[in-house]
Amino acid sequence: MRLLGDLNAEFILAEANGTALGYVQLRYHESAWVSGREAELEDVFVVDTARRHGVGQRMLEFAASRRRT
Repeated sequence: MRLLGDLNAEFILAEANGTALGYVQLRYHESAWVSGREAELEDVFVVDTARRHGVGQRMLEFAASRRRT
């Protein structure tokens, strides 16, 4: 997976007790509209058994909070 070594990509993994529940993939690039870089949400995945329990929402909130800093 070339993306894992790409400094312009980030993966946020949700897990519980060593079991992966889902992930969010972000890709960063220079913006034509604002000064600096911006993040683009490329992928969100939550396993069937963890859906409708707030896992995706918490991953997205975490991703958004990281980009504000």
